[in-house]
Amino acid sequence: MDTEQVTLQLLHKLYPTDDDIAPTDTNFPRWIEEDDTFAPFIPTSITRVIKALRMAECTPSDIVLDLGCGDGRICAAASALFGVTRAVGVECDPLVISQARNSWHTLCKTLSTIDAETVQFLEQDFRNVEMDPVRGWLQQVTVLVVFLSPEFALVFRDTLVRLFERGVTIVAICFNLDEVSGLTVKHGLDPRGDDDIWVYQKRT
Repeated sequence: MDTEQVTLQLLHKLYPTDDDIAPTDTNFPRWIEEDDTFAPFIPTSITRVIKALRMAECTPSDIVLDLGCGDGRICAAASALFGVTRAVGVECDPLVISQARNSWHTLCKTLSTIDAETVQFLEQDFRNVEMDPVRGWLQQVTVLVVFLSPEFALVFRDTLVRLFERGVTIVAICFNLDEVSGLTVKHGLDPRGDDDIWVYQKRT
């Protein structure tokens, strides 16, 4: 069994998903005024994570930022399978961010080919993503991943457009960013999405 197959098996084992049905308006939790999160922890499958990163054409030169990273599966896959320069996950839930760090540590301990330093998890409200210590990565990021509620697009409209115009590839999982004017789906991809994945990329 080659290294990629072993890595895939470990990713599936470390990041299981009982139900990979994409959230919809009828089955996704609704928010009330007192809620303080746009990203309740609802993990998607490693299969969809890998598909999303492939659609974004991640390469070893990329720096990936995952807002509301949950258990860190997107960052882990980006590093372990795509060899990105760095992957940074931002998550405000201390229990979930601890789970992300533990799973990543286990993956690195099991696979000696992975550089543990390529992934960083920050316990921080992603609404403050433009503030230190993330600011440096926000200036360098080449791929932004969001698996967040529709409300996210309204709050982060200006940031999303600014990153898009700078050439950052934006990957939206389960919820599109249609409400953000100024973003266009990557050339050659279906504007309606593929397996509830949308990739936005400025044409050069």
